[in-house]
Amino acid sequence: MLAIIFFITLLLFASPLIIGFLGMLAPAFAWLPALNMHQPSLLGWQQLFAWPDLGHSISLTLLSGLGSTLLALWWCYLILRRYWLTPQWQKIERLLAPLLAFPHVAFVLGFGLMFSSTGWLARIWHHLGLADSFYPTLIHDRYGLGLLFALAIKETPFFIINEY
Repeated sequence: MLAIIFFITLLLFASPLIIGFLGMLAPAFAWLPALNMHQPSLLGWQQLFAWPDLGHSISLTLLSGLGSTLLALWWCYLILRRYWLTPQWQKIERLLAPLLAFPHVAFVLGFGLMFSSTGWLARIWHHLGLADSFYPTLIHDRYGLGLLFALAIKETPFFIINEY
């Protein structure tokens, strides 16, 4: 009897995941009745694998995702190693709550306004008389370094708060 109750409970909790997975899988195979597409097809997958930059896109995704996580963990380690149980640590603790409450969208918008090629830092760079060609491109850069740094900056406070 206990096994039946366990199975029913497991089915109840897993049913939203199963339904969501099927809802994701059906359009992946071109079955969208709302768009009058009633025949499953592999055409989308064939076009995906025929795309010449697929490998580059996957490697860029892995670089920005894993690289930002490792960079944020390294920054977290350095901050904790330097400031743990010092008088400055209390200041860092007080700064964590606003940093964690700061919305991701607002952070990305501010990052874009500051680091884009027409952003605040580029304008300061230009007014200081520095050449425009040497300004680093962090928005839409080829290697995803801007995204990597933005994610690492935003996620470091989350790692710090999880450490104590």
